[in-house]
Amino acid sequence: MIRNRQTNELYETDKSKAQGFLYNNFFGRIILKLLICPFISKIVGRYQDSRFSKRAIKKFIKKNNINMDEYEDVEFKSFNDFFTRKLIRSCRNEDFRENEFISPCDSKLSAYEINNELVFKVKNAYCSVETLLDNKELAKEYVVGYVLIFRLTVTDYHRYCYIDDGYQGKLNRIKGKLHTVNPIALGRYNFYHINQREYTVFESKNFGDLVYVS
Repeated sequence: MIRNRQTNELYETDKSKAQGFLYNNFFGRIILKLLICPFISKIVGRYQDSRFSKRAIKKFIKKNNINMDEYEDVEFKSFNDFFTRKLIRSCRNEDFRENEFISPCDSKLSAYEINNELVFKVKNAYCSVETLLDNKELAKEYVVGYVLIFRLTVTDYHRYCYIDDGYQGKLNRIKGKLHTVNPIALGRYNFYHINQREYTVFESKNFGDLVYVS
């Protein structure tokens, strides 16, 4: 137990040192420009979709103390297959009453009432509705609404659902970088302003129009 804990601590220390070098060192930032390119992300994604990435699953479960009893007992084909694992339906209660707003995902929730001065914080990064959507006109339509931030950690169930019956509009993609969302990056970049993201307007049956951002 002590040996495993020390190994994890050394790993986290080395990881923090590496990220510190990339974001706080001149030569590190030169390397970083390459690492945040979309094609690098695609290469990593393909590896995580491959059978070779399976070797990381057991270590990840143990390190993060994930209760696998809540998930379907299947053989995962890759790390990404594991990361989007399916829950056993009985492990979550579902409420289909029309006046009940259900959570779209397993997460930690923060809520803010929108006004013209609202600036909210995600992982110590400050943001407004306008900067998040990169769309001034759309942001104006929600001045009397609410911002709900559903923050998933690495141990959460990474699947999503709609909060109501309705119609999904066009998917809008905001081109950007692929910086880590680790707080260390905030020393130089506000990644919630410049990172790649996408949103869609969802016309819900019982709650009006909502904007989904991911």
